[in-house]
Amino acid sequence: MNSMNKALLRRLGISRRHPWLLKFQKAQRRLLGTDTKLREQYFQSTKCRKLHLGSSKHLLDGWLNTDLFPGRDVMQLDATARYPFETNSFNFIFTEHMIEHVPYSAAIAMLSECYRVLKPGGVIRVATPDLAKILNIYPYPKDELGQKYLSWMSNRYTTDITEDHAAHVVNVFFRLWGHQFLYDVPTLTTALIKCGFSSIEQFALGESKHADLQNLENTSRYPDGLLNYESICLEATKMSLR
Repeated sequence: MNSMNKALLRRLGISRRHPWLLKFQKAQRRLLGTDTKLREQYFQSTKCRKLHLGSSKHLLDGWLNTDLFPGRDVMQLDATARYPFETNSFNFIFTEHMIEHVPYSAAIAMLSECYRVLKPGGVIRVATPDLAKILNIYPYPKDELGQKYLSWMSNRYTTDITEDHAAHVVNVFFRLWGHQFLYDVPTLTTALIKCGFSSIEQFALGESKHADLQNLENTSRYPDGLLNYESICLEATKMSLR
C-alpha cells in the first residue's frame, strides 16, 4: 500500500487492519500473483530456508518475511491457517511477540502448521511476553530491573495516570495491542509438545546455539534489557525421521 493510499485511509478514519480492507488486499494480491512471486523467488534463491511469521516492519535478511498485514517485499500469510508451503520446506521458523495476539486454539493451529512445514531436524524459535514476568511486578516489582520496567511502561502507556501503580501496567498488558493469550514457560512448552515438537530449550533474547537464530529479536523498541525482562524465548525441534 503506497503512502497516498495510507493518507487517504487516515483521512477517512479507516484502519489498515479493517476486515474488508484485508479482504480487498488479499484479492488484489491474489489477482497480481504477488505472494506467489515472493514465495517462488525466495525458494529459488535460498537453500537454507527460514520462515519469519508476523514480521511487521522488522524484516530479516535471508528470511521469507510474512505478515497478515504485509508491507513491501513481505508475503501475506495468516499464521493460523494452512500455509501455502509443502511439508518439510523450512530449516528454521521464527516468530516474535505474535503468538500472544491470537487465541490459544489458533496458536495450536499455528504451531501445528509450523511443525508440518519444518524439515525433520528443523527448529522453531518463539519469543513472547512472559506472563510470570508481567505478574511479578504486581503488587510491586521485586527487583531493580522490574522497577525500571514498571516505571518505563507507566510513563509510556499510562500517561493519564500520575502513579507508577503496577495494576495499571498489568491491565495495559491485557487490554492493549490485541493480546489474546499470555504464556508462561510451562504453558508454551506444553503447546509445543502438543504439536509434536521436542528438545525444547529456553534462551535469552538474541542467544541461541544455532547461528541462524541469533540476534533476531527487535530489541531496539525497548530500553536496554527491558524486552528481555518481559519476554520468554523457547526453541523446539522437529525430530529427524528414523
